[in-house]
Amino acid sequence: MNKLKSSMNNLRIISYYTGYIILIIAGLMAIPMITSFVFAEWNPLIDFIISSAAAIIVGTTLMLFGMKAKANNETIQWKQGFTIAALSWVLLMVLCALPYKLSGNIGSMLDA
Repeated sequence: MNKLKSSMNNLRIISYYTGYIILIIAGLMAIPMITSFVFAEWNPLIDFIISSAAAIIVGTTLMLFGMKAKANNETIQWKQGFTIAALSWVLLMVLCALPYKLSGNIGSMLDA
């Protein structure tokens, strides 16, 4: 039972900080949105709004799942940090490819 509790705690810590990183990147998507708005490029603006909304939903969901670990002031260990970095790269790769895929100019997600 103690091992299950430890595994769940690790998952919550990883989830919280991965969600935090995703929310930061979702905020950085405001830069291309502002640029699209200034130059009156409405289709890319909509693509980035959809992608940013998807990133906000994923990031918030992960943070809410891991909120209990943050409330307990759990510290990050090396193994959790490596997992956070790897999981963040994978999730951000998919989320940041969305505007390119939604634009219709790229054939597949792999190319995006």
